[in-house]
Amino acid sequence: AERVDYSKPIELQYESIPALELSRRSIETVKDLCEATSVIIELGLNKNEETRVWADKDLIMRVLSNLLTNAIEASEAGSTIKLRVFKASTGTQIEIIDEGKGMKQTVFDRLFELFFTTREGGTGLGMPNVKKIVEAHGGSIDVESEEDKGTTVNILLPTEN
Repeated sequence: AERVDYSKPIELQYESIPALELSRRSIETVKDLCEATSVIIELGLNKNEETRVWADKDLIMRVLSNLLTNAIEASEAGSTIKLRVFKASTGTQIEIIDEGKGMKQTVFDRLFELFFTTREGGTGLGMPNVKKIVEAHGGSIDVESEEDKGTTVNILLPTEN
């Protein structure tokens, strides 16, 4: 995957995309990793609403793939990650919930710090880039994590321009 150069401003190619399609496609990108680790991703959606997001499809796909990869890598074999999509008053919320190892407070405090990584061979660009891309869309990201209990990442994206 090509890297986002952290120092450059992000240029967004906006379109209106169904949140469900985005979610399904990003799950598709981590299918092999799911199979290799025996982790299941369960997609939950409020069926009666076709929630859309106003976003750069490739960049938001990259965000979701990155978050799903983190969740899978933090999870034990046989566990389930929930990906939920719902309409909020201020936009569309996409939530990724894992029951993985969670983060120590010391790690959590540095989550969005550039070049900080706990992963061997990691660049430390993952979460800072995720935050940068989401915020470039006028969205927000909220992370809650508890050691040995798991992590919930909640992304809020605009529905329309």
